[in-house]
Amino acid sequence: MVKRETAPEMLECQKLLDKLMVDPELVPFLEPVPWKDLGLTDYPKVVKKPMDFGTMKKKLVDNSYEAATDFNKDLKQVWKNCMTYNADGSDFFKLAHRWDKRTEKDMSRIIKKYNLSSTTTSSTSTSTTKIKGPSIEEKASFCRMMYEVNENQLGKIVKTLDDICEAALDKTNSDEVEINVDAIDLPTFKKVDALIKEFVNQNRTKKRAGVESDANDTKKPKP
Repeated sequence: MVKRETAPEMLECQKLLDKLMVDPELVPFLEPVPWKDLGLTDYPKVVKKPMDFGTMKKKLVDNSYEAATDFNKDLKQVWKNCMTYNADGSDFFKLAHRWDKRTEKDMSRIIKKYNLSSTTTSSTSTSTTKIKGPSIEEKASFCRMMYEVNENQLGKIVKTLDDICEAALDKTNSDEVEINVDAIDLPTFKKVDALIKEFVNQNRTKKRAGVESDANDTKKPKP
């Protein structure tokens, strides 16, 4: 079997990945997150598409990427996963956010140099698409808030998406419907995001009221 020649733009992606892999600050991204060893039992539920530099390296070696835009999609996924799982403002969130911005400039240069922004349709990254969508920070916040809604509220969210953006729902599993945030267009995202925030605020208010009620009960003198 003859191995196809590596395209020039992919060689530049290889150089970028090599630089990232030797940066001491990025050691946590070299391999898949060992969530079992770390006791992060909720990690697979929060991060639906795991990605790491080692996996990307293997895909480059195997010529699995059709173009630089495919590589860029995986690179964005690395940063997105980190920001989705870790709280906004945490060290890991800040680290991923900072490197997302840095590598976005590098990939924009490569994609522009080889005129790939509109010629490759296999994947569309946030840095090359012409239609502006929600930011990665907004998506991360969206995913985190989903874990604060109850079952009834979740049903209403799914129904709203089913009515106006069915493509965002993965119904392959009859027992569980998964929401693909990346497939939600901006107008729909804003509508559903507002709905989730409304539910979360309601739940937090009820929770605070319950805590205050319990505190008041403990202060009452016993007969």
